[in-house]
Amino acid sequence: MAITAGAVLALCAPASASEAAPADSGASQVLVRFSSDADAADRLAARSQAGTDFEKALPLRGLQLVDPEPGVSVGDAVARLEHSENVLYAEPDVIRSAARIPNDTYFTQQWGLNMIGMPAAWNRTTGSSAVTVGVVDSGVDATHPDLTPNLARNSGESGGGRETNGLDDDADGLVDDWRGWDWVDGDNDPADPNGHGTHVAGTLGARGNDASGVAGVAWQVKVMPLRVLDANNQGRISDVIAAYSFAASKNLPIVNASLAGPTYSQAEHDAIKAASGTLFVVGAGNDGRDNDAAGSYPCNQPLPNVICVTASDRLDGRPGFASYGRRAVDLAAPGVDIVSSLPGRQWGSMSGTSSSTPHVAGTAALMKSLYPQSSVAAIRASLLASVDARPAFTGVTVTGGRLNADRALASPPNEAAFPPDAGIDPARQSSPVPPATPATAPTPAVATRDTVAPLLTTRFASSFRLRTLLRRGVPIRTRCSERCSLRLEVTVARSRVTGARASQLKIASPNLVVGRGSGRLAMAGSRVVQVRVSARSRRLLARVRPQRLTLRVHATDPSGNRASVRRLLRLRG
Repeated sequence: MAITAGAVLALCAPASASEAAPADSGASQVLVRFSSDADAADRLAARSQAGTDFEKALPLRGLQLVDPEPGVSVGDAVARLEHSENVLYAEPDVIRSAARIPNDTYFTQQWGLNMIGMPAAWNRTTGSSAVTVGVVDSGVDATHPDLTPNLARNSGESGGGRETNGLDDDADGLVDDWRGWDWVDGDNDPADPNGHGTHVAGTLGARGNDASGVAGVAWQVKVMPLRVLDANNQGRISDVIAAYSFAASKNLPIVNASLAGPTYSQAEHDAIKAASGTLFVVGAGNDGRDNDAAGSYPCNQPLPNVICVTASDRLDGRPGFASYGRRAVDLAAPGVDIVSSLPGRQWGSMSGTSSSTPHVAGTAALMKSLYPQSSVAAIRASLLASVDARPAFTGVTVTGGRLNADRALASPPNEAAFPPDAGIDPARQSSPVPPATPATAPTPAVATRDTVAPLLTTRFASSFRLRTLLRRGVPIRTRCSERCSLRLEVTVARSRVTGARASQLKIASPNLVVGRGSGRLAMAGSRVVQVRVSARSRRLLARVRPQRLTLRVHATDPSGNRASVRRLLRLRG
């Protein structure tokens, strides 16, 4: 399933370009994240100046959903909010969408489970009820016989009549959320009006060995429905973020998000990053394109707790609809004619990376069942290191291979290689790659040195109050055309300090650096870097009180190419 920032969520599974996931539709609301030191008055002032009204707070510190007033467009509201010195970023409440190819023919054989070695893997474990996987999707049919035994219950809202007492017993902000939650309808019944979520849940965790229906990858694990998609498989990114945060608050080790969309969301990035103890298994999308060039989210989110999955077919080939990416897409899994559960006690087949994703999420759940102390980093690394190398995925995925569940479960994940404070290359280029056989070994690529400097732009408010600069610093939104490191400096010219003051302050160089900031971009995009003023410089500026300063931004790409821009900062008061 595919998610699109500021737009609607869609299922991942179109077979042709005409059936590809829809592009972002017009968002009607705005996400805004305020700086940590902005108080209620600051936030109110920023919203008022941008012509927006408060809608609700979201479960990330400083993140709010706001409504543009009549006559104010979403684009205008975003631009006005980002001019406030109290705003870290603002963006449309975009839509994510799920793309699907339903097939009227009912297949009785689950070919994908044999392909990834499940019969042998089940000799090691069929899962544990102590492991719960969040399914962020269109909901789940709770009456389906393959799923009812494996649906999770929120212990804080279960037992003693707490399911229906109308109280928020576990103080998580939701009333009677004993079986997951429905953010689309705003209630505690995450039923599935579409079928996509039920199909995904069955592939991942349908009860096996019960003489009926289908077997999921993980027979015994629990599935928690977190509904964010409507009957058309579309939903708002703000609801997706709420579902991610809910999963993290319940300590769910794995989330399946068969979602994809072309628009980057900083808020989605922040929500996944904040849920560092959860592995997010996501779909690559069904546009058949290179995600490294075009981008698909959350697949392209440069975070160590994201694993992105594309589709493979019965011959271990890459179907035409399956998106790919040598850096962004990690591995493949079966995604064509996958038979699973459907609402109304039915079964049927679907195709798409939405169907591939639960094969990997289910395998991760088995690993967590067998090795409960394993970390997100170690499970992720083991999944990638154990793939079967396949020519169809060489050079178009990180690993060059397709999931092998039995091999992934064969030995405990290597925690020694991933201590708690260790990171994973955000570009996902350092993920383990299994050795290929001589017959399928790729031809080494000839390295070509990159000599092109990155494109660099900046955005910030036209002027700042001096006291704000001294107290909080300056937020500078910086955009780079590729992965780069950023270094920012704010200087005051000696010519602005005259007479006795210049002599007293002993400024020898033409320009004195009074503020610094730095950051990194793991891929093309933008981020806000806070330039802060040192204590010595605060004293200097308070005495000199210049009317303008100079901002210099320097970017360096991985090949050492550099770019710089120079801008004036105007001060008032």
